[in-house]
Amino acid sequence: MLYGDLGRFPIDLIIKKRIIGVWYNIILSTNKLSSMLYQYVFRDYVLFDIHYDWLLCVKTILDQCGLSSIWNNQHFQGSKELLLNKISESLEDQFKQD
Repeated sequence: MLYGDLGRFPIDLIIKKRIIGVWYNIILSTNKLSSMLYQYVFRDYVLFDIHYDWLLCVKTILDQCGLSSIWNNQHFQGSKELLLNKISESLEDQFKQD
């Protein structure tokens, strides 16, 4: 495969990493409008089983990387860089295995 020969990865890995970065910023802040809206959306997901595409995308990425506990707790003990490095390593390893 061309990606493997050049030592590159597909753009969807970068997109997934950015999605998690935005999600991390939203759950970290408390008084921003985006954070308040996220809390309503997450509450709807948990209580009423209403599915939102972006929310499911975040959950799927964390599940694929074996970080389901972060999704369940809606909290990460560590820096944003640490989380993004874990996500990046996991997604790159999965790509290499495929």
